[in-house]
Amino acid sequence: MVDLRRRKGFVILLWLWAFVAGCQRDTFTAEGIRWKPYEEAIAEGKETGKPVLILFVSRGCPSCEQLEETLKDPEITRLLNEEFLPVRIEAERNPELTLHFRVFGFPTMWFYRRGDLLGPVVGYLAPGHCPGAKS
Repeated sequence: MVDLRRRKGFVILLWLWAFVAGCQRDTFTAEGIRWKPYEEAIAEGKETGKPVLILFVSRGCPSCEQLEETLKDPEITRLLNEEFLPVRIEAERNPELTLHFRVFGFPTMWFYRRGDLLGPVVGYLAPGHCPGAKS
């Protein structure tokens, strides 16, 4: 049985991470996230216990484009590569998986950890809307 207090704490931690990711400054470098195929990441996550971040995006989605720029930040890139098994799914290329996860808004993040699916985290918080963030 899943300890709901622990699960709730983990969801809050992931939401805070997503909030901080949206509050990063506007300094970007080349893309460096090592995206993995969905099946490979889930299998590796089951084997190693490392959490899987599943990011759903859609073509032509302005919020997805903003998030993609935020993900280019060196600290975010480092965090994703070291602490997660990142998966990026384009909804148009994988409609079955998009429907399976009941994704209706973009961007959407789900997290898989130790057999539990946590989420979703939907949308993007612009850096200008974060308290204390530099414009």
